[in-house]
Amino acid sequence: SGYFDSAFIYVDPESDPAAADVQVTVREAPLQKVVLGLGFTTDGGPRATVEHTHNRVPRIGWRAITKLQAEKRNPFAQSELVDIPDEEGWRWSVLGRIERLDDDRLITKSQRLRAGRFQNGDHIDRNWYFQYDRTTVQNPRNVLLTRLDTGAGSAFSGNYIWTGRYFDDQQAPTRGYAVGFELGGGVTLAGDRKLFQRTVLRALGYRPLERGRIQLRGELGAVLAQSDAEVPATQLFRTGGDTTVRGYKYLDIGVALPGGLVGPGRYLAVGSVEWQRPIMRRGQPTQFEHTLFVDAGAVADRPSDLRARVGVGTGVRWRSPVGPIEASIAYGLKPRKFRLHFTAGFVF
Repeated sequence: SGYFDSAFIYVDPESDPAAADVQVTVREAPLQKVVLGLGFTTDGGPRATVEHTHNRVPRIGWRAITKLQAEKRNPFAQSELVDIPDEEGWRWSVLGRIERLDDDRLITKSQRLRAGRFQNGDHIDRNWYFQYDRTTVQNPRNVLLTRLDTGAGSAFSGNYIWTGRYFDDQQAPTRGYAVGFELGGGVTLAGDRKLFQRTVLRALGYRPLERGRIQLRGELGAVLAQSDAEVPATQLFRTGGDTTVRGYKYLDIGVALPGGLVGPGRYLAVGSVEWQRPIMRRGQPTQFEHTLFVDAGAVADRPSDLRARVGVGTGVRWRSPVGPIEASIAYGLKPRKFRLHFTAGFVF
């Protein structure tokens, strides 16, 4: 199939280093695999997942990865076909996804088709693709809203993503930095067809201190289009929640709409400063850390309307073998409420 589950390499220590004998033993991965998962986040609540992998689809020989997620707030179904990498590590990929997002105000249903190529390296990932997006939005409160307010629409776009990671540890970094950008452009397909352009810039850095470290995180995004362009919500911005601006509900920061609703916007700005320091025991650092943080984020349809929503808080992180696991409590200055947040793993 071209996919391997494990490998063993043996170098004969008695051999001449210039002409050492190397023995390599590989074991082919199972043709099919199913992984079941249970989880919980404060953004979405309890969840169950099923992931099926077929390592050699009949006729084309590509790998198929299908994932289903059952969650009250954000259930989805996704299937992706990936071919074997070429000599430079590039792979073709075709993806389909259907998703439902319930933010307690609006219900957004989306469909996505994507086709392109990607390359994952030791430090740099590259991805270019063409994508079709379609979103429909339900309004259970029957507030008078337009399609522009809710992000209902469809679009076809071409996109390029570049990410560079330069950390001391890819699973639980303590120093280093990462940067990334997304560039895309396309045309809306609902109503009058309008051109749009989308840009996202992201950065994350760790600066060691005598005791602990400072984490700096930032993200900027912009969608440029005519004011009446019906850009789908999946191409626009909202923020707030466990991994963005703590102290706020999931995707609670956006464009204010009538009836207390929140819609997606065309401009995004997010920033965070966090102090991470080890918890000491008998004068030695443990695998647990204490954090203090300030998060801020804003979303608007015009840059001049960006108004920061700020959250401050503290938490405890366990540097587990599979990545950091953190529980924190944050106070949102705008809602004037405390919120508990729980996250697992590290992703950039």
